[in-house]
Amino acid sequence: MNCTVSTELTRRLLALDIDALEHHAAAAPAGAQGVMTLPFFNGERSPNLPTGKACIMGLDEINYSRENLLRAAMESTVYGLRLGLDALRAQGCAVESLRLTGGGAGSATWRQMVADIFNVPVSMQTVDEGAALGAALQAAWMSQGPKGGAVALQQLVDAQLVLDPARSCEPRAESVAAYDEHYRSYLRHVQTVGALYGA
Repeated sequence: MNCTVSTELTRRLLALDIDALEHHAAAAPAGAQGVMTLPFFNGERSPNLPTGKACIMGLDEINYSRENLLRAAMESTVYGLRLGLDALRAQGCAVESLRLTGGGAGSATWRQMVADIFNVPVSMQTVDEGAALGAALQAAWMSQGPKGGAVALQQLVDAQLVLDPARSCEPRAESVAAYDEHYRSYLRHVQTVGALYGA
């Protein structure tokens, strides 16, 4: 892709109305009426498909809509995260809640998807930029010198990592059950694509 095309694409993407995207994603049902996206545009880490290719499957004349396409794209990112977390759970890592940060976490629809697909409560901090905040916390602690050791560091972290209850969400039982079925379908799709692209 040349620089001119890349710049134009970036400009168009930045011009999208985020509220409209949120509205369209929320308008589609869980499972996007059978539309399934595998967003392996640059291979994939979870599942381990370094040469994987992106696919949109399950389209027909009834479910072909911007709402379903958008929701399927959002759901697929969470399915990929769940696949990674399931690997940790299989090793005995208990996960009781998740804390989201960054751009996607600004979407209430996406936060609820995460809670429902993972079946755990999801919380957000009042400060959205996790990486920048982490760097600032490290710099603040180092500028004071590690005089207070772990206690001083914990106090600094506790003072800055404040949760935002208004953006927290709990899994909904009916959606959890539906997403368990959709996730199994995602795994079948991944297995099929994995056979095509070197798994």
